[in-house]
Amino acid sequence: MDSEQEARAALADVRQRRESVESELSRNRPLWWMDLLYALGFYLVLASVELGTGLSVLLAGLGFGLLLLAVVLGIRRAARGAVSSPRRVWTPARLAGTVVWLAAMFAVFWASQQVAEVFLPEWAAPLPAAVPAAVLSWFFVRWLGRIGFGRREPAAKGAL
Repeated sequence: MDSEQEARAALADVRQRRESVESELSRNRPLWWMDLLYALGFYLVLASVELGTGLSVLLAGLGFGLLLLAVVLGIRRAARGAVSSPRRVWTPARLAGTVVWLAAMFAVFWASQQVAEVFLPEWAAPLPAAVPAAVLSWFFVRWLGRIGFGRREPAAKGAL
């Protein structure tokens, strides 16, 4: 009887610790505006494709800067958490899913650009064509956040 109670108590302790880790991970995941910053950077990189040498390099540089800023802010926020043990986030299936998703983002951009070139000059087509790919990249970042940090817990009132 005692060993059964000890086993139940140990199982309850494991569940409580797992919930505590999940809560801590969720609390320290990147914020929604960091994800939006990433998507905006991705948009600027794609939209700068045909704008001419000077403007294209400037916008692409700004886009890569926003991408880097979003990643650095997300890593900095995640590093504040109390969970420091290594976690296996990148499984082969998730890596394959990521490759497919990235390919899909560029395929959506390419298809959107082909459609936009029918109605717009070639230099202007990437501007609206990058919107669907940027939206898809925002969902991609949200998916990465979910596999890395778990489900988002409801935010406390007044938190950003």
